[in-house]
Amino acid sequence: MSNSKISALTSATTPLAGTEVLPIVQGSTTKQVSVANLTAGRDISTRDISANIYTAASGAPGYIISNQGTSSARSTYQNTGGTFYFGIDSSVGGLTVPYAINFYYTGAYPIIFSTNNAERLRIASAGDVTVTAGNLVQGTAAKGINFTANTPAAGMTSQLLNWYEQGTWTPTAGAGLTVVGTFSSTGTYTRVGRQVTITGSLNGTTSVATAGGGVAICAGIPFAAGSTSIGIAAGVWTAPIGAVIISTTLYSATAIAATGTILFSVAYQV
Repeated sequence: MSNSKISALTSATTPLAGTEVLPIVQGSTTKQVSVANLTAGRDISTRDISANIYTAASGAPGYIISNQGTSSARSTYQNTGGTFYFGIDSSVGGLTVPYAINFYYTGAYPIIFSTNNAERLRIASAGDVTVTAGNLVQGTAAKGINFTANTPAAGMTSQLLNWYEQGTWTPTAGAGLTVVGTFSSTGTYTRVGRQVTITGSLNGTTSVATAGGGVAICAGIPFAAGSTSIGIAAGVWTAPIGAVIISTTLYSATAIAATGTILFSVAYQV
């Protein structure tokens, strides 16, 4: 075959099938390699990527563009709903490598995230975020929902809601509780932030009672009361008297007459 300029060759049919071969020099020897093998099994470093996107609504084409060496790495497409940008916005300044991902959509339609062909999260044009399926899972302890956008009172110490929990606990008989017969108990708790509410039932097959006030009626409370908030008075359902929590022990403020069951509900802070 006579030598020819590349410009004189017939154009190849595209897209390439991958079976086409090219000459390469390997170990000082000229060999052939298929197009498919040029990048097989190798990581590829890219600076600019452009691809077509077609929207279900209008079929309008778009582009995904990544410009590592510029401050305006973004993708864009235009359809009847507006313009969508994905990437680094030009407002972030001059960059040598991308460090942020921004979504920007000028239309009145929501941005929807889906997995496994099902909608999972939706951001409405007004800004509301809806988790369509699943839960918001706290990934790091002590993190939660921050309410610093609200104007706080003068004594504010925190605007972070970082705890919610509910469950059961088993009260143990306190040193000041007189039990006649077999003792049994049940309890539930709910914690929201630092606020804990416990309920409990102390039972004796014959009776339970206390001889006087200020005695421990049960222990084993799930969260210890904070040192600055030892306890909050609450009603004992059987007889409306006060109750105080110190650490993980509940104390009655007054004597409790013999009864089959003492029911109580107390709120306190950890």
